[in-house]
Amino acid sequence: MLLFTALFNFALLGLASASTFTNPLRASGPDPFIVYDHDTSSYLFMQTSGNGLRVTKSSTLDGIRDTANEKLVFQNQDMKDRPTVWAGEIHKVDGNWYIYYSHADAVWVVSGGTDPVGDYNNPVRLYDRGWSLDNTVLMVNGKNYLVFSCHSSDVSNNTIGGSSICISPLTSPTAIDQSQVTVISRPEEAWEQSGGNTNEGPQPLYWAGQTYITYSASFCSTPDYSLGLIHLTGDDPMDAASWTKKTDGPVFHSGNGEYGPGHNGMFISPDGTELWNVYHATWHPEGQCGDDRSTFAMKVDTTNGLNFGSPVTSGEYTAPSGEDVSPVTAKSEMIALTEPTTTIQLAELTSQPVEAAQATLTSSSEARETTHRTRGSKSRLVTGYDY
Repeated sequence: MLLFTALFNFALLGLASASTFTNPLRASGPDPFIVYDHDTSSYLFMQTSGNGLRVTKSSTLDGIRDTANEKLVFQNQDMKDRPTVWAGEIHKVDGNWYIYYSHADAVWVVSGGTDPVGDYNNPVRLYDRGWSLDNTVLMVNGKNYLVFSCHSSDVSNNTIGGSSICISPLTSPTAIDQSQVTVISRPEEAWEQSGGNTNEGPQPLYWAGQTYITYSASFCSTPDYSLGLIHLTGDDPMDAASWTKKTDGPVFHSGNGEYGPGHNGMFISPDGTELWNVYHATWHPEGQCGDDRSTFAMKVDTTNGLNFGSPVTSGEYTAPSGEDVSPVTAKSEMIALTEPTTTIQLAELTSQPVEAAQATLTSSSEARETTHRTRGSKSRLVTGYDY
């Protein structure tokens, strides 16, 4: 009887691991962000939505597709008058939830509470030394930093035209030390300059005891919009020399009929064993900066370094590992993951050739074409993902 029970439970685990989701997650979904909240066993999703901040909460990745799960959590008159609210990200800092976002060429934050889909208030502009965009929170050695896109000319004399990546210490969840702002990446490589010199959309990536930042390079209205990557190889994230850029090309670029993949978010599977990339891409060969960009999610191959692969196509894929695992089990596995294990060398970071096949795609080419037509119309762990 015990053997039967064990086999039965094993079979149930096998069925649970077979959960699926469908790409794209959103037909119109620019600037996506996802984090998994272990306290509620839910994915929290945000995207650019024009005139307000909206959070989708779902127990499964596929549930993000249902806009009925979306809630408007903050909107003020200024957002209604100037509907240019971009790139919202929801972060738990010191036990409470905050949303960091862009509006009217500046980076802002609103404060929430312990409920990620509760009320938010008190909008605060975080940086007023010049133009800014796409702010996110970086956690290194127990300290919090704001990372955002900036004009390097506002920060230093060592300038290059276009947008760069800046960092500043967070003195609280709603304030930075504006006397300490460092440029840590500039669009100095040719592959960062198509359509305009661009480094934007920074996103922390924590894996195997290492800290990275992905960012979007080149201008969004070109097919060359792509993901670059810098690696924290020194001790001080405020020291530009502590960051090493992968200079020989993007780690993620157009492929498989999907163009301009970028402005991504990085998240960890519910059981803590997989690294995932959520990003937007368009089927327009010339690129796209508007709403005609769809949200896709795909697993990053971490077998030998970090291999971002090529953009996935529309269809059904295996869901992140652990969607059906209990919160206690997922939490314990997450803690185990945060122990530093191996050092990933920058040379190991690769991008899969454009023509390489993608795993687990089960839809037909006809289904993909149909989808394309419809698309047009406090425990603070090392990973930083433990919400």
